[in-house]
Amino acid sequence: MVIKNMIIDAIDEGKRAVSVSASPAVVARYRQDEAEFFPRFYDKTIPNMMEKLAKKYGGKFERGQLDGIDTFGDSYSSTMEKLERGTPLSSTGVAIRDGVELGILNTNILRITPEMRQKILEEGLPSMYMGGKVTKSNSMDRPIEGNRREM
Repeated sequence: MVIKNMIIDAIDEGKRAVSVSASPAVVARYRQDEAEFFPRFYDKTIPNMMEKLAKKYGGKFERGQLDGIDTFGDSYSSTMEKLERGTPLSSTGVAIRDGVELGILNTNILRITPEMRQKILEEGLPSMYMGGKVTKSNSMDRPIEGNRREM
């Protein structure tokens, strides 16, 4: 739902893309006891959903990187210059360098093409899909009989 809302908001605001960080940025930001969940969700589930939506509506999915200056400001430029010159880094510079090496700038991008924009404006995005049976068991097909309890 969040991705779909992001897409609708982006279309309403005239944006050409939406992006969601890959797991390294999220792992760096949040509790480590959930660190195993983040790669599966941010590197597999979200990109798969974005790719499906791109195919269905004529958009383009890609994996890319955020702009280092937009993300870290002037500290990024300074860090990159120091790395090129072989100058020692500050603690902030070390954190930026390490983050970049770990993939903190990696992101999943869904480009909203004119075709995708038009198709979504005409058809909308379903908020939920109709499902089928949850189990193979037929026991759930029987009606529930009152509030009787067997003793």
